[in-house]
Amino acid sequence: MKPLLSLLLLLLALAGPGSAQEPAALSSVLAFDVQYYMQQNPDIARFYGGNAAAAQNHWITQGMREGRESSPVFSVKFYVAKYPDVEAAVGKGNYKGAVEHWLKTGIPEGRQGSETFDVKAYAESLKGQMQDITYEKAIKHYLSLPVAKRKAFLKAPVVAAGAPGPTEARKDGAVKGKFYIDVDDLGVLFINGIKVHRTANGMTQSPETELKPGDRIVVHLTNATAPRYFKMLFVASDKQQMVNFSNTTFRILPDPEENDFNAAQLATSARYARPIKSTRNPFPYKNQSEYMWGETDVCALGAVVTKEMFVPLKLQ
Repeated sequence: MKPLLSLLLLLLALAGPGSAQEPAALSSVLAFDVQYYMQQNPDIARFYGGNAAAAQNHWITQGMREGRESSPVFSVKFYVAKYPDVEAAVGKGNYKGAVEHWLKTGIPEGRQGSETFDVKAYAESLKGQMQDITYEKAIKHYLSLPVAKRKAFLKAPVVAAGAPGPTEARKDGAVKGKFYIDVDDLGVLFINGIKVHRTANGMTQSPETELKPGDRIVVHLTNATAPRYFKMLFVASDKQQMVNFSNTTFRILPDPEENDFNAAQLATSARYARPIKSTRNPFPYKNQSEYMWGETDVCALGAVVTKEMFVPLKLQ
């Protein structure tokens, strides 16, 4: 009996600490922010009544495996999509394994963890301010900033000689800027089939992106409890132009999960987005954008950008 008992005690000693430490590691600030988690996943916030401990437990036991948005510096689905070698190493659909890869390998290597945060670019910006900068320290420094002072931190692309500057209009009419979106409860913005921004419960700004005539815009809208509303404005980075969006700009797409469409598909939809009467303006600019929604709590709206939509910016 003694040899068997000794073996059991040895196995418990080896397994116990690892099991106890694993949840704490996977909910590290480097991969998980409970307030951000509840903001990006309003169904969880509502279900648990805003209980942070319960939301954190959901991330560890379920949300991580579902690939839920978890941190302003890390999105597991983005991470897997950007680095095919991660999926090859941990297995397709193994988001828990991808989170572990980020914590153990991705951060020390300076890999990009989200669409709007590049740790290498941020670490470079801290040179002269911090000593012995590591990528882990850079991430923690960024997360220590007040939310209002955080911004999208991406490595600027190299501009070829003779290429237009950030405030110069390109020949194709593309304009760099940000989308302002006010929504209840959830909105996801796609440009030409590519996700640009995800927002929930209130007004937010998208990362800087380009918008040009001919671009196809799709907005996924989800509402769980009343009220429901959506309003959007595009403002150029040089503050010279803007694009308003009225209910007649958007048509209701037949498939609420569609990320893109072609002109023929849009033409088949005769239903415009439904206007919602409101005089409220949460944006810092005068605008003609309107509040709107589709016909159901879960819907998708589609629009095509035209050059006539770009008008001079009006300050408040």
